[in-house]
Amino acid sequence: MKIREIKVSSVSSYVNQVHKVRAQWDIHASDIWYRGTASQRYKLQPGTVWRGVKNHNLVQDFLLHYEAYSDKSIQEPWSLYALMQHYGLPTRLLDWTKSALIALYFALEEVNKFGGDNKRIVYMITPLDLNKEVINDGFVYNVAQGRGFYNYLPWELSDGEHELPKEPLAIYIPNNNKRIKSQQGAFTVHGSSNESIE
Repeated sequence: MKIREIKVSSVSSYVNQVHKVRAQWDIHASDIWYRGTASQRYKLQPGTVWRGVKNHNLVQDFLLHYEAYSDKSIQEPWSLYALMQHYGLPTRLLDWTKSALIALYFALEEVNKFGGDNKRIVYMITPLDLNKEVINDGFVYNVAQGRGFYNYLPWELSDGEHELPKEPLAIYIPNNNKRIKSQQGAFTVHGSSNESIE
């Protein structure tokens, strides 16, 4: 993915730059996803990569105990995987938002929580282009409907053992979670490659 760095020093200049980039890309606002991070050290990699975790035991433990923390039973496997992400377990999901301002909030808020350097970053991607490159299809699927892409899920949540695709994929997961809804959330699900999508 080609990265172009744009520096801003205020919310208004940030919003102006987002509008300029969107105009240059000549796409609708809803076709851009954003991810805010508190440091340039944080690459576009999911938790299983940067934490160096194999998550099979975590998935099994989560499936045994999640109902104690959830107000409802969830049967749809992608919704369960998103709930794992929500509770901070390392998954191959990477959170994105359809809101430039929400991404900016996370870039600034994470500094207060986790520290960071002086280089906060908001990434912008076009998920349609990512999927054109990966699956030769310029569409972002809701994975719970139709083409489920279950081969990206841990085997405990899918139909058994399968080969994990290599490349990341932009997806929508059913919005059963209030937090995902309020943050206008979307995801990239990452395959066997540990490379960042930058």
